[in-house]
Amino acid sequence: MTKESTTAATMREQLAPLASRLRENRALIRPVSQVQLRLKPSRDGDLFASTVDHILRWMNNRAGRKLPNEAWQRASFELADIGAQRTAAVAIDDPRYWSARLDDADKTVPMRTWVTEIGVGLAPEGDILFGTRLICATRGEDIPFDRSVPGFVRTVAMGATPFLDDRPMSLEPVFVDDEPGIVALIDLLEDPLRRNPVIVFALPEGSSDPRQTAADALRVRQRTLGAAHVYIVSGDASFELSDQLGRELSVFRQAVRLYRPGFNRWKSDPYAHPLTLPERVRNWEEIGAEAYERWLIWHSLGITAARTDRDDALPGFESVRRMASHLQRQAARTAGSNNSELLDLADKELARLESDLQKQRETYDGLLLASQQELDQA
Repeated sequence: MTKESTTAATMREQLAPLASRLRENRALIRPVSQVQLRLKPSRDGDLFASTVDHILRWMNNRAGRKLPNEAWQRASFELADIGAQRTAAVAIDDPRYWSARLDDADKTVPMRTWVTEIGVGLAPEGDILFGTRLICATRGEDIPFDRSVPGFVRTVAMGATPFLDDRPMSLEPVFVDDEPGIVALIDLLEDPLRRNPVIVFALPEGSSDPRQTAADALRVRQRTLGAAHVYIVSGDASFELSDQLGRELSVFRQAVRLYRPGFNRWKSDPYAHPLTLPERVRNWEEIGAEAYERWLIWHSLGITAARTDRDDALPGFESVRRMASHLQRQAARTAGSNNSELLDLADKELARLESDLQKQRETYDGLLLASQQELDQA
């Protein structure tokens, strides 16, 4: 180690307590994961209502206090009881839309909060648009965490026929053992509109046993549900995949590959879609397959967390709340409310906008801080 690097390491140690105190006043914001599904009814009933109810039951278990009656009527509400966590929802009748946010304090890491934003909308053709975004906000020590998706995603998906990237989404890894299956997989890989990663596990040569993957494909499927496509390709089918894509871009002999969005067999750099051989999986970080699974989940969900187009299909919570306030003022004018009532609505909206602006500043500063730390690590 050079003298300069030794000096830098010593300064970092000396400044660590000061940096920790500064972080208490400025949250470190890390996007964790993002889910966006299209839901089609799998049985009779109001799918919009049942989807919201699944989410409300999840929120009720984490809010710290029972949700108010308005919540169970799927109406707008805000939980402000002493001892409750920040919990709120906004409902709009036309267009039919429901959005919620819950701030869940970490039970083991002080000054860390998990922010979950949720949106449920009714598409013109009758499908349900469902999305959620998970964010980690840390004001204290930046202890590492594992990326995840909220638990209610699975419950919502089980209550409907879910589509991810306009493809039917299976709750288990999709097993491919023939040429038509490979053609469909390649069509997904090269779809220019695909926004989510595709994880492909290959079996050993000659194998058709889905249990013989180098890492646990089912565990990866469960922990990336709603945010990634997961496939298992048989030994024979992997030869067809190699014939179609070439060996540099294929996956075979028990290897695992992460295909990022934007894949193209004629243009893509193989290193942009990382391939991991089975020997490397077994020795990953000197721990083995379990450590590799965590790495795979982290990077797959990180691809979704970095997306900036979520609000294009499903507006965020603050956007929906502003829209609801605008519609409320518009309805009050139409109903002939007097000037004092309209002024009161405008004052409330102004106070809310000021609060939103402060939160946006904190989020921006936190994202900037997180980006700087990641750059330093790189």
